[in-house]
Amino acid sequence: MRLFIAIPLPEEAKAELVELQRRLTGPLKIVEKENLHMTMRFIGEGNAEEWTKKLESIGEKAFTIVFDQIGVFPNKDYIRVVWVGCGPSQSLLNIHRVIGEGELSPHVTLARVKGKPDKSVFELLKEKISIEVRVDRVLLMKSILTPEGPKYEVIHEKTL
Repeated sequence: MRLFIAIPLPEEAKAELVELQRRLTGPLKIVEKENLHMTMRFIGEGNAEEWTKKLESIGEKAFTIVFDQIGVFPNKDYIRVVWVGCGPSQSLLNIHRVIGEGELSPHVTLARVKGKPDKSVFELLKEKISIEVRVDRVLLMKSILTPEGPKYEVIHEKTL
């Protein structure tokens, strides 16, 4: 089962992210509004029962983050993903200690670039943003790849 750990976004935050997406043009695939989420960790093939236990061991209370970064993966010379993110708060670091390995890079994918990005991507990277999000749940999600794009299903929800 193809798994990842995510933080769901409130509708208000999704609406602000959609406004950013509308400014992107060129050879890219915009992530649908219903699929917008903050990725905490992509697991890949994994055991849902094992990951459910890890999520249940998270001891954090609800907290607030602010998306204040716009960036790209893997780098500006070879852009494949346009994302928004936030700096690592203590609460995010605590969750990462339970679920993570490697570097913490919480982000929301806005679009996947399918060729040479046009100037709209570079213009968006210069923007200053501030989107506040209340984090009160962490989700174990299943990703199902289809020809129309990925479909996501919640496997387990941990309330903070």
